[in-house]
Amino acid sequence: RARSLLSALLTQQQRRLDNLVNSWALRDPERLFADQSQRLDTASRRLREALELHLQQDEHKLALTAARLDSLSPLAVLGRGYSVSQKSDYTLVSSVDDLRWGDELLTTVADGVITSVVQQVERR
Repeated sequence: RARSLLSALLTQQQRRLDNLVNSWALRDPERLFADQSQRLDTASRRLREALELHLQQDEHKLALTAARLDSLSPLAVLGRGYSVSQKSDYTLVSSVDDLRWGDELLTTVADGVITSVVQQVERR
């Protein structure tokens, strides 16, 4: 009886060994990693595409912000024909009350500075 049990167990284990030896995993071990490799390639591609899209969006936002900042730049304002006047001590002139006859003015325009002397002040 013990011999019969051992023989059956040995036969069962022999079948199991034969199945393992003939399994595709041992015959072609690269197949074990093929699916994972393909999934990794797909995930890598999708990550790269997402990063490129994110970078493009950030570049677009940066360009818009730079354009807005440039439109608010004092130099852009001067480029549209405006000027900034200062007294000789570099205090800004914001009213005719800031000036007297004979005061020296420094007027900044887009391409330089004009020095002038106040000859007359008129209030509106």
